[in-house]
Amino acid sequence: MKRKKILYIQQETPLGRLDPKFMELLPHIKKHYNTYITNIRNPVARSSFDGKIIRLPAKAVASLVLKSVKYDLVYVRNILDVTLLRGLRLMNQNLVLEISQPGGSALDLFSRSTEKSSRRIRKNVEKAAKVAKLVLVEGEHQAKLLRKFNNNILVCPPVFPHPTLPFDNPGPREEVRAVGFAGTVDTFLALKSLEMALQEVCRRFPRIHAIGKSESLIILEPPVKYMYKKIDFATSRDIFSDMDIFIFPATRQTDDFYGNSLFVLLALAAKKPCVVWRTEIDGNIFRNGEDLFIVSNEDEFVEKLSTLVENRELRFTMAQRGFEKAQKYFSPEIASGFYIDAFKKTLETN
Repeated sequence: MKRKKILYIQQETPLGRLDPKFMELLPHIKKHYNTYITNIRNPVARSSFDGKIIRLPAKAVASLVLKSVKYDLVYVRNILDVTLLRGLRLMNQNLVLEISQPGGSALDLFSRSTEKSSRRIRKNVEKAAKVAKLVLVEGEHQAKLLRKFNNNILVCPPVFPHPTLPFDNPGPREEVRAVGFAGTVDTFLALKSLEMALQEVCRRFPRIHAIGKSESLIILEPPVKYMYKKIDFATSRDIFSDMDIFIFPATRQTDDFYGNSLFVLLALAAKKPCVVWRTEIDGNIFRNGEDLFIVSNEDEFVEKLSTLVENRELRFTMAQRGFEKAQKYFSPEIASGFYIDAFKKTLETN
């Protein structure tokens, strides 16, 4: 039987790097499909001609990307150029669009940000959802909202990375020196609500300082002994190496479980004991108090974080259990099965 051809399209990145999630999935998907990859610039629907910017028709844009090759399915991740998507759908009915970002972002429909630019992006998300044959999102809240625009919506699993790729796996240290967090702008905005709680923990344990890491330049009123590091998540191998405990706040304006945060899974991959807000991790999979601590208010946050600081044995056992649980449910082998099945059903449905 002839193998199907899949084209994966992503935003152009420095040095042509693959999206870290797709990099983990690719070896498994290639076992079932002939997979091709292309990078595009944003916005792709514009082209320069004699120093002028002109907008191209949808089919013309799609032709530039497809390059006259016949693909059985086109898989696009986090590209919201509606002109491109319309062109791709006109030329290939099997268009799969994934809208997912680690830890909350402008693409997050439940982002805390209310800026005008974020509202514009949400409108683009809605328009893009109407165009695709299948839409993949990172949480059930997104799925419920976008089903108003497309009935064919699936919640995709996050991918737990290989323990040494792209992140080192040093595990916890004997003595707690740093409480750490990593994420997007929304993660850091959410941390402002925990400033008093972090100050209380630092007051109880004067030797501890807080470390924050993000790809964006973020300026906040710092908690006690706060250190900020700007970092490239796609290439850095030491995001968690200087953290003894990882914390993650509620990044969405919802009281219900939203979806497993990729940043939490990455911390578990580095064998770090975690204190995580209940909206950011699935309490039906991860057992509170065994695999990690799941909290719902500031008092619980201070209590559980203090418990980990004081209890060396618990830090080590929790780090190992969390690592094993995430590996069991969110390994690339498990996640790739979801994508392979989703692609198969899309190809079978005309």
